[in-house]
Amino acid sequence: MTGAWLHMSKLKYLRHAQWVLSQSRVPYRNIKPEDLKRLDDVEYGLTNFFVATLSPWWGMAASSRDTTIADLNQAIIAIDLELYRRQHGGLPKALEDLRVTDPTIRLEDPFSGKPMRYQKTSGGYRMWSIGQNLRDDGGKPGKQREEGDIVWEVNLESGSSPE
Repeated sequence: MTGAWLHMSKLKYLRHAQWVLSQSRVPYRNIKPEDLKRLDDVEYGLTNFFVATLSPWWGMAASSRDTTIADLNQAIIAIDLELYRRQHGGLPKALEDLRVTDPTIRLEDPFSGKPMRYQKTSGGYRMWSIGQNLRDDGGKPGKQREEGDIVWEVNLESGSSPE
């Protein structure tokens, strides 16, 4: 009986792993709510031992991947903003203006599929991705990873680094 149980559990795990891996290329914003729930919720029970043990981590994979892409895109954009500022004597009005110095720059927010949000401030700028909640919170970070925006804020007057 134990051998059959272990075999069934392995099969369920492999089927679930195959499905999860098929979802790994789907942007977080395009994952259907029922599929997102399926990534996180597994049928716990003895016959699902492997799935129940390893599956909870997979639900975070897509959002973690897109958070990392947002962070990298923001870092590259910040470098281009500094280059633009040094070449033109000030920050651009819009991120699209960065294409003058770098026509290949990726301005995309992986969570929205649209350009990163950008706002000039009195001493510098703020740019943000809408983040995992898929809502524009006006450039306000959340207390938890799943809340709020992913914010990069620079105050050029004080030389502060991004949050």
